[in-house]
Amino acid sequence: MRIHKTAFFLFFIAAALFTSCGKDQIEQPNATDKGYGYYPLETGKYRIFQVDSILFDTIAGAVRIDSVRTYLKEETADTFVNSTKNIVYRIKRYEKKTLGEKWVFKDVVAAEKDSAQGIRVEDNFRLLKLVFPVKVRQVWNSTLYIDNTVEVKAGKKEIALFKNWESEVISFGKPAIVEGRTFSDVLDLYQANDENSIELRRVREKYAKGIGLISSEMEILDTQKPAAVPWRRKAQSGFILRQHLIEHN
Repeated sequence: MRIHKTAFFLFFIAAALFTSCGKDQIEQPNATDKGYGYYPLETGKYRIFQVDSILFDTIAGAVRIDSVRTYLKEETADTFVNSTKNIVYRIKRYEKKTLGEKWVFKDVVAAEKDSAQGIRVEDNFRLLKLVFPVKVRQVWNSTLYIDNTVEVKAGKKEIALFKNWESEVISFGKPAIVEGRTFSDVLDLYQANDENSIELRRVREKYAKGIGLISSEMEILDTQKPAAVPWRRKAQSGFILRQHLIEHN
């Protein structure tokens, strides 16, 4: 079974398009150090990720497991000023199955930050990704601006993607190795970390200062078999998504 691509890049369908108004028109927060450097926004920048996905789907009573590897490019194209006078960055995304292929346009997402928060909007879902100043064990509601009961399609099933999300900073200012690459100053956090016998919502992200997101691991899984076994053995619906940075400017 071929995996539906849009089930694996966090959100689904094309993101809402935004009207550009050119270069930065207001000053961004001074990154002197409340952690703003972990969420840099600048036109002309790009990042390329390797994305590995596993889909769990139950069809006619049998669990089907499919996996796929793709590549995702995010390119910060331009900006506009929103109704609250914040600069919003329009990010074009492209994908391909192998590194040797040409990039194919996927969708457009948006990002912004002010002195207190970093926001990302995908498919009209407005997620509170970071809060400033960054502090260890700081917690916040990453789904503050959305309905966290909304269900999205993963394979044949609808799944409550955002159920019980709560963000927490694990550490920052420390070096980290991601897929063999060393980054000198990394913010490590959970966007979600909730588990019971039938549901798992775990999203862990790492951000490098001056670069932004360098890795993301998502485990969004449901089951009706509450056995004390690993999730890969009992999951009946949902997905696992792992992506890591392989190139940037």
